[in-house]
Amino acid sequence: MPMPEYDVSAIVAACGADHALYTHWAQSFIALGTMISVLGAFTGLTTATYAFTVLRQPHLSHWYNFYSMSAGVSIGGSAIWTMHFVGMQALVLTTCTGVHVPHQFNAGITFASLIAACAIGGLCMYLVMPIGSSGGSDVAQLWRLPFKLRGHSLYLGKFSPARFAAATIALVAGVCIMHNMGMLAMSGPYVTYYDPAIVFASAALALVASAAGLFIVVQCAYVGAAWYSLLLRFIAALVIALAVNSVHYTGMLAATYHFTGDPRDNLMYGLGHNMDLPALAVLMVALTVTVVQLLGTHAHIAGLASVVTKVTPLTPATTGTNDR
Repeated sequence: MPMPEYDVSAIVAACGADHALYTHWAQSFIALGTMISVLGAFTGLTTATYAFTVLRQPHLSHWYNFYSMSAGVSIGGSAIWTMHFVGMQALVLTTCTGVHVPHQFNAGITFASLIAACAIGGLCMYLVMPIGSSGGSDVAQLWRLPFKLRGHSLYLGKFSPARFAAATIALVAGVCIMHNMGMLAMSGPYVTYYDPAIVFASAALALVASAAGLFIVVQCAYVGAAWYSLLLRFIAALVIALAVNSVHYTGMLAATYHFTGDPRDNLMYGLGHNMDLPALAVLMVALTVTVVQLLGTHAHIAGLASVVTKVTPLTPATTGTNDR
């Protein structure tokens, strides 16, 4: 669909020659983006938990690595990229006279950002998920914290600090690259300027959110098939989705859009095909893929290792010591 024509002289006369467009946010798209982010994060957490609980056996190591990366693809593709794309569609630009200024997306950059998000997500989960078989003492796989809660010792699931740091750095880089690719892909009759301080703030927020999100994934995996695992994964998915939204909308605040009336003034004009990509269509595709992945993962892993719910989760109680 071609860009509409504007009475540029009338808009300039009313708003000024270097007119910054007004930004509004469609609440419905924000809600939809948050919903798919929660579902994508929940699917990734569930996939990681099933893989960790059932597949950490020498003869199933290839499936363990596959589903670890699959969890990352779900988080990168649905929880991060789809939320980001729907959130971009939530942006509504208008002139001071109330004229709506639509935007399109560069097809090549948009799909490249999707591939980048999925690839980085898979790599990060491969790095951060605990390695080795599930044999041996349960307590050997746990860290006892140096303090107690109401007389009870507290534990954390072990992971490699070096691999965790590498995964965090990779995820921060991936999120920042994906976000800025998405911003570059947005095309319209305006020139975009960025506030470096807000860009830096969004990157710092991405660092905190990435470390927290990866830590949550690992600890949820250690909970295994405990009765409260489902609730914990849902709460963790909400936290991850909140972090993703915070990073995205902070990054969006860094941009101001100055109306020119000519799409050729946009940085990405002429570099590939621009398209109108409906957010609802992307959302439905992501929703379908995520649900199929969630159901298919459970069925396949259950088939690989009998029934998932029969696996005993790691608990400090197996040590036989009195921690009270």
